[in-house]
Amino acid sequence: MNNIFENVNSIKIEVNPKIQLFSILMILSNEKEKDQFKRLFNFHDGNNAYFKEIENSFAYLKNSNLINDFNYLKDKHNFHYQNAFEYALCLDDNFEFKSYTNNIFINEETKQELKGYRNIALLGIDSRADDYGLGNRSDCMMIASINQETNEIKLISVYRDTYVYVMENGTKRLDKITHAYSYGGAQNTLKSLNEAMDLNITEFVTVNFDAVIAAVDSLGGVYIDIDKSEIKYVNDYIDATSESSGVKSSHITHSGRQKLDGVQAVSYTRVRYTAGGDYKRTERMRTVVEAMLSKAKTLNVGQLNSFADTILPKIRTNISTSEIWGLIPKLASFKVTESIGWPYDTKGITLDRWYGVPVTLQSNVERLHKEAFEQEDYEASDTVKEMSAAIVKKTGYSK
Repeated sequence: MNNIFENVNSIKIEVNPKIQLFSILMILSNEKEKDQFKRLFNFHDGNNAYFKEIENSFAYLKNSNLINDFNYLKDKHNFHYQNAFEYALCLDDNFEFKSYTNNIFINEETKQELKGYRNIALLGIDSRADDYGLGNRSDCMMIASINQETNEIKLISVYRDTYVYVMENGTKRLDKITHAYSYGGAQNTLKSLNEAMDLNITEFVTVNFDAVIAAVDSLGGVYIDIDKSEIKYVNDYIDATSESSGVKSSHITHSGRQKLDGVQAVSYTRVRYTAGGDYKRTERMRTVVEAMLSKAKTLNVGQLNSFADTILPKIRTNISTSEIWGLIPKLASFKVTESIGWPYDTKGITLDRWYGVPVTLQSNVERLHKEAFEQEDYEASDTVKEMSAAIVKKTGYSK
């Protein structure tokens, strides 16, 4: 994202940059997002020392080239309010840019141990329209772990109800990890994932239902093996997904391997009422991602370019457009070798609501690093150990 800013010469941060970026968010966002930004920036109090400065900067920004540049970035470079929000969060109290990795909790030891792996968070949020703002939950959290020597990919689903530390309004508390996006967007989700799992994730791709529908349709559909027990539920979701997206589809009429269109594929990933419940649902999500990658590998470069043209405006990511284009010729070399649901061992508990408790967090993290990253003698970080102890203390689940 910094490269995008460097290419727009007229952007000048002449006053307090945190104030200017907050003001830009307020101008570009809708009413719902404005309230969320105020809360997350702690600019909710009219007596706040920044309040008058914000008001004064509104008039300046609305009549400056700066706001025009942000509109240009939004329209031409897939730039969104959420990107600006995350960019603003990288400012410390002295309004100097912090290391991005400090904000998403990557310690130096983890950075060194996982330097051979590029871990990208794939986030599916529960919004049906072009809404990637705060308040949406990440119903799907998947990590595409790429071995940079072999180009082998391991897909790791993180169950959305997993009980770990999540940051809300500057306060860390035990909660469902799915709420991290609602409280602070992709950056807050990366922080929760890195902190709870000893990972090095700096990149994310966020999609909603509409984006997945468009992606699958642009690929010409994907092949999925439908079980007889899934048909009724898939068809129920086809009706609901068609209505919310405005994209027509048809019902599944038989079991077995068959080609699904975008609405059908999304509906398949939403099923959670067969054996396996929500755990099986995350497996279906990984199945669709694998099917999409397999189908993409059959396309020529021209077809892949057309696919990218279709899908890039519909997603949110901090991976640069140029880097995404650069990956297209390499696509054939990528291979999914393993599909993992995490945590491996969980136990449900009802407190104020139902949670999926990792039993224990420490043992689940150590097993993940042994199996996914070939770290046979891995010992969890002190951060994970402390979080694991807090979860045991709260739930009583030690085994």
